[in-house]
Amino acid sequence: LRRVCCLTSWFRIPEQGMKRFEVLSQASAVAIGTSLSVDAPQQSLLFLTSAHVVQPWAWRAYYPQEWIDFVKPTHAKYTIDIRETQSGKMIASYELDKESIIVHPSRDVAALSLTEESKVKFRVAQEAPVLPVHLSDERLTPKHRLEVAGYSLSEEELHEDEDEDDFFGKSLEDYVRTGHRGQIPEALSKVRFLHRTENQAFLRTPKVLMQGMCGGPVLDQQNSQLCYGTIEGIVSESSKSKLAGGAAYIESTILREWLYPQTTNSNSN
Repeated sequence: LRRVCCLTSWFRIPEQGMKRFEVLSQASAVAIGTSLSVDAPQQSLLFLTSAHVVQPWAWRAYYPQEWIDFVKPTHAKYTIDIRETQSGKMIASYELDKESIIVHPSRDVAALSLTEESKVKFRVAQEAPVLPVHLSDERLTPKHRLEVAGYSLSEEELHEDEDEDDFFGKSLEDYVRTGHRGQIPEALSKVRFLHRTENQAFLRTPKVLMQGMCGGPVLDQQNSQLCYGTIEGIVSESSKSKLAGGAAYIESTILREWLYPQTTNSNSN
């Protein structure tokens, strides 16, 4: 779980009388280097997560609430949240640079970098807050042994000093102090490749992934630095196809082409 963290989207609409930032949405996230070189010294980090959590106003099928229409990019801010791997309790929070956001043109994934102030805090932390992964240049097959990591969301499992299930309405300071909403660490082994279509690829997980796991990495079970993609969504259990209950993921080869186009193009020539 040192390879995965939580991303929180915040919003404040001054025109609506909001005086403080409140939680908008949450997902899992994974860090990668800005270079494909595993050994590049002191390279900056990018955090991959779900685009629908970073920009919910662009994903209205996921967010039918009418008030989402009032939320604009200028109203948002983002943090990477580091939590204890056993309890899920908050350890630290680092602000992301919202001007750095890039969104894939057709897939549910976005990338952000830390603010300059957060980069300094991140570097001087006694222990690396989160370890980056390396995006594999290999597509999955049934032979691969895999693990999916992330933080599922729970309304019930809140910390003792929190209000009952008040998801909205807490300040950034309150959130960092208490851990706010229940985010439960999940690391599922015995994950296997399931199926690939022209547009998507799917995994079979030992249990259906919970809300909050989107954005989390698909890792090699023997080498947690090696990442084969990020979770994009969950197929409904009511589906009559063989994919029912499976997890859709964005393959690392697609992420590499998107994030490192010059490097991947030169390697293919």
